[in-house]
Amino acid sequence: LGAEVTGLCSGKNMEFCKKLGADNVFDYSKDGLAGSGKKFDVFFDAAAKTNFSKSKMFLKKRGIYITTIPNFNVIFNRIFNFIPFRKRSNYIMVKSSGIDLAMLKGFVVTGDLKPVIEKIFTIENIAEAQRLSESGNIKGKIAIKIDFKN
Repeated sequence: LGAEVTGLCSGKNMEFCKKLGADNVFDYSKDGLAGSGKKFDVFFDAAAKTNFSKSKMFLKKRGIYITTIPNFNVIFNRIFNFIPFRKRSNYIMVKSSGIDLAMLKGFVVTGDLKPVIEKIFTIENIAEAQRLSESGNIKGKIAIKIDFKN
């Protein structure tokens, strides 16, 4: 969509992030973003691994920190930050819609979005899928295949 994307991951996943389309990739187990000198319009913490306070130093003057798991500080900042031209935080709550799903399907069809499926499990092996998910050693999504013929 035209954004310059910077990824933050472990050293072993840097090539993976580049293949996904990140323009810049930094290793969080080393200097992370600290040595980069970069400032961002948006800091999207999709895995909720940091917080607004720690991320502010990487935001441009009017930048925004977004997380998927809201906490007191993010909610407080969102409600009481009336000062324009200031760094701010927000959170997202995802509720799918037909319009959003159609847009994502279009991106998949054109090849602009390439889902990464780590492994597909049958419903009978769902406990194994849960163990894999909890291991934290996956690079994509886990899918469950359900056979509705029975």
